[in-house]
Amino acid sequence: MRHLMQQMKEDEQGNASIYLLWFIFVAGIVLVLSVNVINAFGKQEQSSVSAEQASFAATDVVLQAVADGVDKYDEWKKEEDGDQSSGDEDSAEEQKSIAEQIDKARQQWIAKGRKGAEATIAAYDEVLNSNIASESRLREEINRAIRSRESEIKDEARRVISANGGLANKSEITLFKDDRVAVKAYTHYQARVYSRYIPGMEKDVDYTGYGPKLSFIEQLGYGQSTGNIDSPPILP
Repeated sequence: MRHLMQQMKEDEQGNASIYLLWFIFVAGIVLVLSVNVINAFGKQEQSSVSAEQASFAATDVVLQAVADGVDKYDEWKKEEDGDQSSGDEDSAEEQKSIAEQIDKARQQWIAKGRKGAEATIAAYDEVLNSNIASESRLREEINRAIRSRESEIKDEARRVISANGGLANKSEITLFKDDRVAVKAYTHYQARVYSRYIPGMEKDVDYTGYGPKLSFIEQLGYGQSTGNIDSPPILP
């Protein structure tokens, strides 16, 4: 009888040890899975930050190009019109250059509560939407300026993605999607390996970010062109 009790006690201890080992094993798997899930969310967040920042940075270069085109047009218009100024206040207002009209509109938007880039974009939209249709030369100069700086637009997006640890060589840019610059940024995700029961997993996580809407883009005649950031020119 005593021998039987001793054996039962040893069996119970053995079973407890097995249960403990099994619990440790399962807990380890859950821990690794939890870490991988957290890392996956972190990589997704990294992609989203890269894409959003890159699209805004690229949009800034687009606006710089538009400003260059406006300046070229204003120079041409000044030479074309010659000295036709008058003392009439209304006439002087009509003869303001496009750049001057944009600056005035920007100040008005700021007075209405818009700030920084938001006021600048609103001013460009207001003035260019009112002038591009009737001034083909203005449209030509802006288009020429944007095309000439396409590589700089891509370079800026690439710089931001790389600075955020993304895969710039895989990332894509769209000029223009719904009058916006769109950037699809990638980051590399590698899951932790736990023995042979949870094999490692690798994938590139992507996210598409959109810059602010530039409503005047529609009047420039662009479609939607997409390509790798390192690709040749994509604008028609």
